[in-house]
Amino acid sequence: ISGDKVSYQTLKTMLATGALWRIWYPMFMHFSMVHVLFNLLWIWMVGGAIERKQGHSHFLLLVLFSGAIANLAQFWISGPLFGGLSGVVFTVLGYTWLWDRIAKQPLFRLPQALFGFMIFWLALGYSGALEFIGLGAIANTAHLAGLVSGLAFALISKIWRV
Repeated sequence: ISGDKVSYQTLKTMLATGALWRIWYPMFMHFSMVHVLFNLLWIWMVGGAIERKQGHSHFLLLVLFSGAIANLAQFWISGPLFGGLSGVVFTVLGYTWLWDRIAKQPLFRLPQALFGFMIFWLALGYSGALEFIGLGAIANTAHLAGLVSGLAFALISKIWRV
C-alpha cells in the first residue's frame, strides 16, 4: 500500500518468486473477532470430525487442497484483498455431506438442515444481502470453490480408499 493506492503482484509473478505460502495465507487473515471465531467453530466441529474419523494426514491434505483452490479462485475473481477460512468451511461441509451420501454406512451423520443452511448462506452471499446488512464484502467465489473442492475431494478419497 502506497498512499491511496494498493498494488500487488500478479499470480504469475507471485508463483515465479517462489512465495507459494501466499496461496494459503488468506486462510489465516480475518477481519473481525466474530469472523475468526465463526470460521474456527465450524472447523473445530466439522473438520474435527473428519480428523478424528479419517486421520490427521487426510484432514491436512483436504485443507491444503481446498484452501489452495478456494484462495486461487477468489484471487482470480477479486484480486488479493480477501481473507478468511470460510472457503475451507464450505469444503468440510460439502465433503462430509457427499461422503455420507456415497458411503455404504454414513460416517459423519451431520444434520441435513446444516447443508440446507450452507446452500442458503451461499445464495445470500451471491445475492448481495449479506453485504447489504453490514457483514462486509463476502468472498463468494472462495465459498463456492471450497464447496466444489470438498465434493471433489470426497469423490477422489472414496475412489482411493476403496
